[in-house]
Amino acid sequence: MNLKEFGIYFAKLRERSGYRSQRELAERSGVSHSTINRIESGSHKVSPENLKILAPFLKDVDYDDLMQAVGYIEVGQPRNNVDETIRLLEEEAQKVGLTLSDPKFIEMVKDSMEIIRVARGKDKN
Repeated sequence: MNLKEFGIYFAKLRERSGYRSQRELAERSGVSHSTINRIESGSHKVSPENLKILAPFLKDVDYDDLMQAVGYIEVGQPRNNVDETIRLLEEEAQKVGLTLSDPKFIEMVKDSMEIIRVARGKDKN
């Protein structure tokens, strides 16, 4: 699902959950109105942290459903492994004073993944 489709999906979830406006969901959840507006307009990929905050306020959907819909989890991917991975990444981010969506932390994860790829390539030779 692309960002525009997710935005429409999210807006329908919000309305189905009884929130007449983005501002009402923002006030209840603590996620800013502007963030919710960007999610629904399809101009912003919501962070896993915000999905975790918003999920309990939406009916008939859970955190994993939202993670899958926005594209963080692939269809058929075991959810419990993803949850555990996200939990571990959140812990590591906190250790260095960052969040999962912080560009600096994202670069650190990418660097780590490249090191793993290189190490695996050397193991095969």
